[in-house]
Amino acid sequence: MAMSLGGPARLRAEPNVTPMIDILLVLIVTFLLITPTLSRGLDALVPQPANERQSSPRQDVVITVLRDGNVRLNQEPLALSDLDERLR
Repeated sequence: MAMSLGGPARLRAEPNVTPMIDILLVLIVTFLLITPTLSRGLDALVPQPANERQSSPRQDVVITVLRDGNVRLNQEPLALSDLDERLR
């Protein structure tokens, strides 16, 4: 990119953009290094695993009724007539 100053044809003033690019790169690197230290999130408590003494055995009951009429209690096949007795 050249500019004509109106003098002899061989004298041209050309802007030197190299120092501007250097300054730009220094600013980009500076902002990239500073930005992560400025971000601050909320303090959160991470859930801790339960101790063996504190946890009680799970007593979930899952009853599955299949399309063909079969019943399962916790993935164990069971006759429908025995379901009442088993749940008690």
